[in-house]
Amino acid sequence: MTAIHSRSTPEGFAERTLTNLYQVVTARKSDPDRAHEVTQLANSLLGLIIFPFSEGQFGSEPAPKAAESESVAAWSDADKPVWQVTTNNCTCGQQSTNKTKKNTWKAGTIRCMVYHVRNAAAHGRLKFSGNERELAEVWLCAEDGANKEPFVANWTASIRCDQLLGFCKELAKLVPPTSQ
Repeated sequence: MTAIHSRSTPEGFAERTLTNLYQVVTARKSDPDRAHEVTQLANSLLGLIIFPFSEGQFGSEPAPKAAESESVAAWSDADKPVWQVTTNNCTCGQQSTNKTKKNTWKAGTIRCMVYHVRNAAAHGRLKFSGNERELAEVWLCAEDGANKEPFVANWTASIRCDQLLGFCKELAKLVPPTSQ
């Protein structure tokens, strides 16, 4: 049995998240009416995107740094799954007079994409295309924008859920192991 990292680390939590997701995918094959892999994949965003790419105690500083050097175009060219961006008025990397602005990474990077997906997931701005049970039959749409009323999205993107699983697997490779 391979030792896994502590669940108190971003990589350990991501490993466990993927393990649980695979268990639900496997369970769905043997009992299609009881296991909900699309729901589990959405729940898994917590361990695969929100925690590892957040700032603070549970975040992994090397993961966001690694994602800053990865371009969406390069991932797409390498046939790695990426979100299909339909509205892109983000301000990532733009000069600002706001000295506390955190999104200083460049637009068009995996870091920028993850930033918007993370915000959408954390603020409940995810929508499913339907109630089908197969990952390949459901699209997930993410919307991000300023937290103002009324909400206006400045970034929207979608991805088919089986591709989202692949995207999350690629992201997990950017979360380096720690010594914990």
